[in-house]
Amino acid sequence: MNDGFCEWWRKTEFGSRMKRTIFENKRQADCWRHFHQVAGIQDGTPKVMCKQCCHVLHHPADGHRGTSSMRKHIQGPSCRRESSQGNDIRTLLQEKAHSAPQKATFTHQAWIEGVISFITALRLPFQLVEHPQFHALIKIARLAPSFPEIPSAYTVRRQLREMVQERQQSLLLRLPKGAKLSIALDC
Repeated sequence: MNDGFCEWWRKTEFGSRMKRTIFENKRQADCWRHFHQVAGIQDGTPKVMCKQCCHVLHHPADGHRGTSSMRKHIQGPSCRRESSQGNDIRTLLQEKAHSAPQKATFTHQAWIEGVISFITALRLPFQLVEHPQFHALIKIARLAPSFPEIPSAYTVRRQLREMVQERQQSLLLRLPKGAKLSIALDC
C-alpha cells in the first residue's frame, strides 16, 4: 500500500478515529488480488474497488466484515469482467471520478427552484414560505455544524406521539387535585 495514501488516510475523519491502519495488513484471501483498497474522499471511509469493473464495496476490515461480498462479486454476474481496462489504480480512479456525480453548489436560483419543486410536488400552499414555522425550521437547520440528517416518517411519527404524551402529562399535572377537564372538538 502506498505510504502517501496511508498518511492521507490517517488524517481523514475516519482514519483519525482508528487506532491502526487497516490498509497495511497482509491480505491472505485469494479474492484480494481482484481488488484495490480505496477510501471515500470526503471522510476516508475504507472501501475496496474491483480491478475488473470498478465497482466499489465496503472494506472487509470496516465493521468486521469478511471477504465473502468480494468473492461473490467476482464470481457473480454483476462483475463485468469484459470491461476490464487494466489494473492501474490511477486510471480506474480517474475514470470513476469523471462518472461520479459532482458536488452540488448553492445558487439562489437552485434554492428557489428547490422550494418551488417541494411545494408543487406535495401540493402545499404557496403561503408555506411565509409561515413563521418554516422560517424557524430553516434557521434551526442553518445552526447545524453539518447538514442535518432528515428523519424518517417513522421517526417523525414516534417523536410526535412522545411529544403529545409529554405535553398531556404536563397539562394534567398543572390541574388542581380533583379537577375535571372537558374537551369538545367541533369538526
